[in-house]
Order: sequence, then C-alpha cells, then structure tokens
Amino acid sequence: MLLRSAAVASAAVPVVVTGNLLVQECGWFAYAPPPVSLAAWTVLSWAVTLLPLVLAGLALWVPRRLVALGCGATAVVLVLDVLVPLLFPQTTMCGTPAQIRWDNVAAHALALSLLVATRRQAPPSVPRIAALAWTLAAALCAWHPGEDHLITCLGEGQIPAWYAHLMMNVDPTATWPALVAVAAVAPGGWLVALVLVARAFATSVLLATSGIPATCGAAGLVGWPYLAAAVLAVIGGRSVGWGGIRRRSGGGLPG
Repeated sequence: MLLRSAAVASAAVPVVVTGNLLVQECGWFAYAPPPVSLAAWTVLSWAVTLLPLVLAGLALWVPRRLVALGCGATAVVLVLDVLVPLLFPQTTMCGTPAQIRWDNVAAHALALSLLVATRRQAPPSVPRIAALAWTLAAALCAWHPGEDHLITCLGEGQIPAWYAHLMMNVDPTATWPALVAVAAVAPGGWLVALVLVARAFATSVLLATSGIPATCGAAGLVGWPYLAAAVLAVIGGRSVGWGGIRRRSGGGLPG
C-alpha cells in the first residue's frame, strides 16, 4: 500500500511541486515554435500532468493491472522527458532554451522503481463506491467556473501579494486533481477534504477582506466544485475505512 502511494506521489511531484514552485517569472516574450515542436511539447506536458491520475485510476479501478500498465505509462513519460527536449529544442516563454527537466526525470524514475518494487505484493481491494467517489472528486477539481469574474475582482481589490502570486502561477486544473489522486491511494487520504474546504472558501474570504466592491459578490466566488470534491473524498475514505485501502486476503506484504 505504502509503496503504491509513494509511486503516485512521486509521479505527482512534477505537477504539484516543480510545476508550480519552480516557475520562472519574466516579462512578455513573443515566440512561435514550429508546429511539430509545439505538438511534441504539448504531448509531454499532458503526459506529465495525466500520469498521477492514470496511476491512481489504475490503483482504484484495476489494482491487479497497476504494476504492468503503470510501469508502461511511467516508462513512456520518462522517455518523453528526455527525448522531447533533445529532438524538439525550443525557446521557453522567457526566451531561454528549454532544457531537460532532470527533476522531473528523477521523480518519474523513482515512481517507476516503486511500481516495480510492488510487483510481488498482493493488490489492495478497493470498493467500487470508493473508486467512483475519488474519480469524481479529481474530475471536479479540474473544473473552475467563474475565472473571468474572479480576475476582474482581483483587479478591483487589494488582494495580498502572496495570494495574487499563487493565482498567477499555480495551475489549478493540474495541481488539485493531482493532489486528490495522491490522497485517493494514501492512508488517511480523506484528510485532503480539509484542504479542499479551505481552498473552496479561500478566494471569497480574501476578497471579502480586501476592500473589493460589493458588486463583485465575494460569496459567489466560493469554490463549489472543491466543496463537492471534499464531500466525495470523505465518502471515498469512509468506504475503505479511515486508515486507507483494504488489502485482498491471500498473503503478500503491505505495499
């Protein structure tokens, strides 16, 4: 159980950590990469983003196939990590040459190693209701209605600089589903519901205390998808027991 959780967490590191905390800030830079290069980098970006979701989905829905299919998917992303920058060099948004992200390579290599290490362990038993609840929670976290209205309100109030920085640099469509994916396979992962509730009210509370006009309607900026995802996370956690996913009977070390 723990090794599988660690594998998903390692796959999520490039999405949650390096993709947000190591963002390179710069001014405007106009650059139009060749179509083939743009397509290759788009494939790499989506592959990195979807990998933790794929691994968590396999662990929830077809745990017996996690090692085989998960290793294959992780190996493909690992190859793309290296080949795309080498075969399709392009310039970043800041005007610097794009390089191989060795931090991403290390994270994906670790995820692959952890999956291989679980090959002889008995797969866990996941109730269908739990798998469905976690899947819907991750999907809801990718939905962000009212973003244009939110940006308008940010411009009219005195929003804290640190929060404005997060709004500009953190990709919620990728980050929150990845966090839910890790929680779905982690012991006590239902506790992510507390984080989702805090995120649901964070924007409205900060805007309400930042002197924005009443027309912005801070109460209307509550992240309802996050609240629904929090409820689903509790349902998913309760369905498997608060401590985590049950193992199938028949031996095998906990992983």
